[in-house]
Amino acid sequence: MASAASLVSMLETTNGEQPSSTELLEKPAPKSSSMSVSPSAKKLPYQVLGQWLGFSNHDQELWWLNTAPFLGNLLAQSNYDVDEQYQYLSFYHTHIVPVLGPYFHPGVEPHWMSYFTSEGHPLEVSLNLQGSKAIIRLGLEPLSPFAGSERDPLNQFMGREFLGQMARIQPCIDLQWFNHFDSELGLSLEDARAIAGTVPKQGKTQHLVGFDFKNGGIVPKAYFYPEHKARVTGVNTAKLLFNAVRKLEESKSFSGALDTLEEFLAPCFKDKTENQTENTTEVFILAIDCLVPSLSRIKLYVADTQVTFAKARELWTLGGVLNDATTLTGLRILEDIWNMLGIGDSCSSLMDVNRLPLLSNYEFKPGAPYPKPQLYIPLHGKNDDVVADQMTKVFEYLQWNGLAARYKEELASNLYDSPSPISSILS
Repeated sequence: MASAASLVSMLETTNGEQPSSTELLEKPAPKSSSMSVSPSAKKLPYQVLGQWLGFSNHDQELWWLNTAPFLGNLLAQSNYDVDEQYQYLSFYHTHIVPVLGPYFHPGVEPHWMSYFTSEGHPLEVSLNLQGSKAIIRLGLEPLSPFAGSERDPLNQFMGREFLGQMARIQPCIDLQWFNHFDSELGLSLEDARAIAGTVPKQGKTQHLVGFDFKNGGIVPKAYFYPEHKARVTGVNTAKLLFNAVRKLEESKSFSGALDTLEEFLAPCFKDKTENQTENTTEVFILAIDCLVPSLSRIKLYVADTQVTFAKARELWTLGGVLNDATTLTGLRILEDIWNMLGIGDSCSSLMDVNRLPLLSNYEFKPGAPYPKPQLYIPLHGKNDDVVADQMTKVFEYLQWNGLAARYKEELASNLYDSPSPISSILS
């Protein structure tokens, strides 16, 4: 069967809530070459939209044919009503598909390989589950026609342009924080050109964008990779990210929470030559909501190559600093789920794409006294059928009985009945 990353990428557990999400990657299925549908068949929303809205070029049509059926299926399974299905599929057709770049053709090396997914695709569809409510998220790396060229060697400009365009038509989008972090973590064109040749083809990503489909609207997000800025400046990623956050005026209201996390992550702030013992932890992404600052959050993402429950406990509690009743209840749930999924203990000295690290993030928002942790349990590389059975048991444990009853059947439908770009590459 396909790798477990095609099935479930991670189980996310949120402090203050029950374990909350499974992230589902776009899944494989056969190519389709036309939008034609039997006249007697009732057309699905994606079929109606594809037929009547059309496409600017063949690449956009291929992206639609190989992703819209899956997205439409997921919207229906997640109980979005028909009006919302049309709304969000129209949003996807009009705003997302045009910035996905050239379609991935079999035997043809893509002109840009995104760091976002292991296959290099610039798109991921994920599902956040909290009780009976499911929220769909689109994540993408908007691609410039000049991505990878001398004009835009690290594909920096399209993320800015795309969000700027979206802000003009979506009143909820506010770019104050995006502009701040883009200025702090972005590179000049001269610096981008200087390092581009030394960066692996699938390691050049600077920005990602995300949208939650929530309450009939969208919640916009942006993600920043600081690695290239760290190489140019000689300042490590932890220092870069914390310094950038502290320069925000709003950070004064959660400076204590920042101090708590900075103390816990102290080994990450040392240069490699200063580390007497090998540090397995890295601060590697900053994420924000692109909303007015009073409604926005900042998240700092941490990766650790020690995939052990001891390390998970340490990340969840910040080494024992977070010891309130909610945190400890979450820890007990985390341990139960860890055992149900049969994660065990493993360790790697390298960030091997075939062995995903243990991931966590820490949320900050104005007025918050402590960072709020989330933990991601890696399931990559496990048999899909086994993982599906394990996840069903997890949902039963959480008393999400409706989801447990239908999960495996719906997952199989998504994996094998709806097209996505991966299958076209493999077919």
